[in-house]
Amino acid sequence: MPYLIFSLQFLFSSADTSKLYKIRGKIIENEVLSDPSTLSPETRIILNGGQKVGFLQADGSFYINNVGLGEHTLEVENVEYTFPKLLLKIEIKDEKAVVSAWYYEPGYEYSLEAKSLPFPLKISALQKRIFIMEREGFNILGMFKNPYMLMVGVSMVIIFFVPKLQESMTEEEIEVSNQMFAKTKPKPIDFSNTLAQMTSGATKKQKK
Repeated sequence: MPYLIFSLQFLFSSADTSKLYKIRGKIIENEVLSDPSTLSPETRIILNGGQKVGFLQADGSFYINNVGLGEHTLEVENVEYTFPKLLLKIEIKDEKAVVSAWYYEPGYEYSLEAKSLPFPLKISALQKRIFIMEREGFNILGMFKNPYMLMVGVSMVIIFFVPKLQESMTEEEIEVSNQMFAKTKPKPIDFSNTLAQMTSGATKKQKK
């Protein structure tokens, strides 16, 4: 599996007596990513799930300011490549800020007793992202659930099968069928008669 070498060089500088430090790093090229400057400018370096955010410079370097002592998580957010997550621990030893770093995956146990990654850190990225859109297959049942397709199906039955059915019927059966259809057929509304009745009713009320 191809790897992308991701080198971090951590430099820590205290800000007065607040015990805040600056984290610096850099992404360098390899056979997967020949030129880090081609990475999207929207690539972000996420600390503690978004508590602090750093952005890539043109040469692939980055920094995050005002990082306090303790444990932190660091990850690279990029749409084209996946990077491993890091667990960082910043502590003071012999009056100097010291960082320890380990690979980690959320949900899995990790031990701070394990050997820290050497500096400068050279972290192998996972891989280049591959986006595949699955094509939706033909669903014949979905056609029958479509009201439009049901209307088309009924129309086809009426056009093709009803005439053939009438051809096989006798004259008496056709006459009986027409009579039944005539009885069930709704009568047209006589709007003129209805309007006349409404008018005559209104006239009678005025006379009273």
